[in-house]
Amino acid sequence: MNQLRPDPNFAALPRPVVEAALRAPDGDNPIACEVARLIDLYSSLALKLIDSGKTAWVLQHSSPETAVEQIAREISAEQVRCMIAARRRGVCV
Repeated sequence: MNQLRPDPNFAALPRPVVEAALRAPDGDNPIACEVARLIDLYSSLALKLIDSGKTAWVLQHSSPETAVEQIAREISAEQVRCMIAARRRGVCV
């Protein structure tokens, strides 16, 4: 399995189901865990590319194929933007 792709068990879930799972307070929610896994991978990859002087263009300009991917990329993009802004302010992240 490609680590950057969602687990096939979650690939067909519609966006409202994924969003509802993220709002649920259950810490063992497998959908939320999968979204978190993808966020971590996307953010780590983007920061490694940025740190090496490259851009995260691939993540920004390739189309997610599933709701899980779309939501994870949206959250990851915001996370990376915040980390870059913090670095510019001299905050170590």
